[in-house]
Amino acid sequence: PHAGLRIAGKYELQSVIGEGGMGSVWQAMHTGLGQPVAVKLIGHAFVRSEEARRRFDNEAKAAAHR
Repeated sequence: PHAGLRIAGKYELQSVIGEGGMGSVWQAMHTGLGQPVAVKLIGHAFVRSEEARRRFDNEAKAAAHR
């Protein structure tokens, strides 16, 4: 990923906030709403691992409920 990349047609990546073992978190802009958001992206090495994707999904759901 790189700054300026648009994800899901509505999130424009701006800069990396942090990186971890499974991926990265980006500051982004919701282009339709003009609101800043954080977008977590799974690392390329983990995309094909069903277990890694499940863990990634669980982490995202947990973060959304905070």
